[in-house]
Amino acid sequence: MEQSEQLFKAAGEIALASRPLLVFYGLSQAGRAIAAAALDLDDGHWQLEGHGLSIRSDTSPLPDVAVIQHGRPQASFRRLSDLLTSPSLPDGKTAQAVSLGQLWDALPEGCRRPLRADGERRPAMYFHRSKLVPHPLASGTVCGFPQGLTESSRPDEDFERFMSAYPHAAGYSMVLAVPDTKLPRFDITDTGRVDLAMHWDTGIQFGTEADQDARLATCRRRLKNDPLSPAEF
Repeated sequence: MEQSEQLFKAAGEIALASRPLLVFYGLSQAGRAIAAAALDLDDGHWQLEGHGLSIRSDTSPLPDVAVIQHGRPQASFRRLSDLLTSPSLPDGKTAQAVSLGQLWDALPEGCRRPLRADGERRPAMYFHRSKLVPHPLASGTVCGFPQGLTESSRPDEDFERFMSAYPHAAGYSMVLAVPDTKLPRFDITDTGRVDLAMHWDTGIQFGTEADQDARLATCRRRLKNDPLSPAEF
């Protein structure tokens, strides 16, 4: 893991053109370390072969490029998915595939540079907590909505349809553009990021900070690698 750390550190200090190469080898080293330390693998089964991913065609627009995993059980991606009990990707034998755009949208950082701008994106978003106690609402700002929602001719319907892809966030209310409507009042930052202040009822008239945190825990997903980071929505 020390080699991975060195590679990641070096990637953060060099030009963007060279950075992906060091990130790739850092991830490769980290994966091999995880496999070598796995108690379930012995007799050489911990050894990984290749990265285990490929694309189905390189003629599609970049966001639509299909990403598939190799069928070999010793391929890095498949083996590590099993070890970490993480969902895997379809293999080359299935008709359905995951697009590069979908994988990109699964990264919270991807909202800063989306591969596509259409309203069908369902990205991971950041949530910044607002602390107001005592208060019955648990509040914060959800950051990174698709730009297309601000340009919709049916913003209320499209927003409701968009939020249906985040069932864990059900029961929300939001700051409205027009009172007594369902029109969200988006805030577009200087960088073009689309944010929205949202609220969830704790059911407690004088909710404490702990009450609000408990309610928010049910409607967002914290990033696993850093408990102190903003939360993935």
